Amino acid sequence: KLPAEVLEFIVNNICEVNDLLSLALTSRTLYALIIPWHIDYRWISCRPGRTNLWRTLTTKSYLAARVRKLEVFHRYNTMDLEVIPSSL
Repeated sequence: KLPAEVLEFIVNNICEVNDLLSLALTSRTLYALIIPWHIDYRWISCRPGRTNLWRTLTTKSYLAARVRKLEVFHRYNTMDLEVIPSSL
């Protein structure tokens, strides 16, 4: 069994969500670490008015560090798909 710090290091260095999902399915420990804390925060796509999201990311640096892709829509477009963490 690897120390939590080593597992966290490994998970933090996996960029692809599909690879994270595959790893999460290998053990209960990895599942509990990866879902939702890593999957939910990898890719965020939203409008600037999501104050709860911005507050969370500025006050919880450990969550902000998990973001790999951040898209902010500057204009309202019904075709834009918002992807925000389910915990928000």
